[in-house]
Amino acid sequence: MPDNPIFLTTLVAGRKQRRLACVVALLSLATFVLLAPFARQPLTPVWAFIPIYESVLVINDLITAVLLLGQFA
Repeated sequence: MPDNPIFLTTLVAGRKQRRLACVVALLSLATFVLLAPFARQPLTPVWAFIPIYESVLVINDLITAVLLLGQFA
């Protein structure tokens, strides 16, 4: 095992990665601006929303735990 391991968090972003990050951020901003006028429109009630949302949160937490434990190991 090397003395100075390389982690994704310590790597320097190149020009291509920075450009991609800017494009993604601008697309996200444009989507927000386009959808903002519909913010006051009520959505149709979905009674299964909370159980589905909780299931997704549990799966997300499990994936995060596996990735963190993998990084630690």
